[in-house]
Amino acid sequence: MNHGLSEMRPVAAAAPAPAYLRRPMPTPAATSFVEHYVAAALATVLILIFLNLPNYANALSRSLAPKYFYAGFLLMLLPLLLRFRTWVSYLLSPFALWAFVAVSFNVVYWYGAYSEGSLYRAALISTRIQTLIFAVVLGMCFANVRNTRYEKIFPVLALLLPMMVLADFMAPGFFYPLDIDGAVRGRSAATIINPTTAGEVMLLLFLLACPVLKHSARTLLLLVVGVGIFLTFSRSAILAWVILWVVLAVTRVLPRSAMILLLGVAAAAPVFLASLQIYFETRQEFSPALVDLRQRLDFFSSGSLKDHSAAERSAVLSDGWQTFINNMVVGAGPGSTESWPHAIGSVGPHNQFVLLAAEYGLFGIAMWVSLALIIWKGRYFRDRSIQQSMCLLFVLLTMFTHNMFDFQFWLLTFALVSGRRIE
Repeated sequence: MNHGLSEMRPVAAAAPAPAYLRRPMPTPAATSFVEHYVAAALATVLILIFLNLPNYANALSRSLAPKYFYAGFLLMLLPLLLRFRTWVSYLLSPFALWAFVAVSFNVVYWYGAYSEGSLYRAALISTRIQTLIFAVVLGMCFANVRNTRYEKIFPVLALLLPMMVLADFMAPGFFYPLDIDGAVRGRSAATIINPTTAGEVMLLLFLLACPVLKHSARTLLLLVVGVGIFLTFSRSAILAWVILWVVLAVTRVLPRSAMILLLGVAAAAPVFLASLQIYFETRQEFSPALVDLRQRLDFFSSGSLKDHSAAERSAVLSDGWQTFINNMVVGAGPGSTESWPHAIGSVGPHNQFVLLAAEYGLFGIAMWVSLALIIWKGRYFRDRSIQQSMCLLFVLLTMFTHNMFDFQFWLLTFALVSGRRIE
């Protein structure tokens, strides 16, 4: 019998699928709308986080709690959160695993604090746990989208924030009352409120903006960022800005002419500092902080660290390290550096490495080292020099701040740069 091709019957798979299995293909218009919506939602999240608007609103009105903003983030990003198939792969990424381990240890400490009746410490640890989990959720949303969908907002923010800081410097009290908690009279910060934190945000925004900009534009933006950082009078941020400028020029992230421009800035600095001193003396609203501002300005001309702020940082740093020595294995517990058993009061150690060592012991040191390695090995930037500069910035600023894991702008940056670039 002939079983040629002409006698073959259609296979069952060729039959039309049942109606309940047939799904209409999304139209190009629908797909375009979803993509534009996602891009707008991510850009909105970045604006709110990097301009510190949830905390800023809460500082102006206690009824506007940051949790309301974060709930809004989840609603805006719901289309990305519903992509369940991407959860597993992201939760196995380096940053997510790092956060999972950190959360696990904090849960153990939380249970201990709660069992002992230390409700304040339990609440503090609970906040840290929620902050880490939320950072992972945000990181997962951004990991599902091409970088080009949202990264163009970084140059805008990197330019906008220094201009806002300049406006704050020229018109003190415009963004917030001069006596608001966290503000430092005479030191500008705009919506960030804390000037040291404002310097950190501007440095991060600059590096995140680099992939979008040409070499010449990077130099100009770094100069504008430098003006904003200088008006915060944060010595740590200014030092990091100078080091970052040199490193980026040497690694050709900036053009060769950038070093010449930096030398020109250094040459003009004495005239600028003298002008600032005269300016402060003519502004009555700066008079309560005139001594501190003069001491900070003197640091850039004489290198002196004998002022009250520097002495305080040295004292709490010593106390933090001694706390680690006394509790080397498991640490003194989260929140222990919030209430020093010394005359320092409630001032933190101003050093993320020392805080982690004092509160978590050897595990805290492992947290810091592993996060630095994760950032170093990240593939967010095409240019490895920028990726490594981000790691360098983390290491530098960790020596001057202890709030990195309390702010979403830091944690979201870690989540972004520790991942891989999606074109």
